[in-house]
Amino acid sequence: MPVKPFVLLSKKLEPIRLYQIPFSHFCDKVRWALDFYSLPYKSINYSPREPRTLEHAPSTLQKLVPIIEDPNNESFFISDSTPILLYLDNHYENKKTLFPQNMTVGKDTIIQYCMKLDSELGLYARRLAYLYVISEKPAILSVFIDRNYAKISCDDWLSYIRGLIGSCIVIARFGIHRIREEHIFEKTICILEEIKQNIDGKQYLFNDQFTAADLTLTSLIKPLTIVPPLFTKYKSVFEYCDRIRARHDPKPLEESFVGRLLKHQRQKRQPSKYQSTIRNII
Repeated sequence: MPVKPFVLLSKKLEPIRLYQIPFSHFCDKVRWALDFYSLPYKSINYSPREPRTLEHAPSTLQKLVPIIEDPNNESFFISDSTPILLYLDNHYENKKTLFPQNMTVGKDTIIQYCMKLDSELGLYARRLAYLYVISEKPAILSVFIDRNYAKISCDDWLSYIRGLIGSCIVIARFGIHRIREEHIFEKTICILEEIKQNIDGKQYLFNDQFTAADLTLTSLIKPLTIVPPLFTKYKSVFEYCDRIRARHDPKPLEESFVGRLLKHQRQKRQPSKYQSTIRNII
């Protein structure tokens, strides 16, 4: 289906549907972009176990969130975070843009930077965060079974059992057991070192202007806030991202239930040899 190049924001728009997993950093990236462009949207929690949610989507659509459905463009569907940002910028850009044209560093450079963060930092951060959740409080992953994203506790036996099932799903789905052999921790350190050098003395990544690159970095680094060795060592990078979000995210970021429950777990007890053993085994 062809994408129309521009929609006048003066007309009343129907809410864009954002299919998401609430704690996904890739979904946060798209949510932020929708808010940046002041577009109306409705968040819909998606589960592959309920395919009817996307029954009207084309068969060729990659069924991985984030996905948006745009009723203002004949229910156009598109997935993958950076292509979604480009679609929104091309279709709804009106004074504000995440991909400025009049810069020393061109639009293509920003796109390539975002794609690189998607395929490296975003994936590595997710795997490392899941590793720490599984080793410290696997019951948190019961959410993949019960889809209760508002839970305030997961200390019951049912959450524990569901969490073990959820952990097995996550380990198999995201290759958590291959983190050591694929040197994911070391690769993440290399990326963070490069980012640390890139932002040194800067307000923004490119040409002293907020772009999709800053938005992407700030969203995709979020899972690493629960990985203590990296969060401590690269505090300056996380502080940079906090400043970016405070200045440019129209909505304050709410702590995900994963971060909230893991923080509660860490306050209750000190790290144990068991946790380190589990991380080493996985």
